[in-house]
Amino acid sequence: MCDQLGVIRQGYYRWLSSGPCERERTDAELTETIREIHAELHGHPGVRRVWAELVVRGVRIAAKRVWRLMRSAGLRGRHPRAWKKTTVAGQRPVDAPDLIGQDFGGSRPRCAPRPSSSARRARHRCCCPAGTG
Repeated sequence: MCDQLGVIRQGYYRWLSSGPCERERTDAELTETIREIHAELHGHPGVRRVWAELVVRGVRIAAKRVWRLMRSAGLRGRHPRAWKKTTVAGQRPVDAPDLIGQDFGGSRPRCAPRPSSSARRARHRCCCPAGTG
């Protein structure tokens, strides 16, 4: 296999025994820090809030890396549900009961008496027929 890859056996075994690279180690440390932040904020923060908390703690990291680490750790922020209308209007609203008991359906409309001057008569027309108001 080493011949096909063009590497010497000693280099392959040195690489194999060296363990995880620096990026994998820092990713593991950051993932633990992100888990702590997620637990402190009661499992609600998203990528932006976790990233802001890391910046406050003095960690220089890109938001895209926080997104990748949160996704690989299975952490998700709380996404608010869409607003749902709870009141459904019917075809005809329910009539309120008549607690007073007055009759509002009179035989003729009530209006003020007609004024005597012709100028007022022209300006203030009444809805009643002549002589009934």
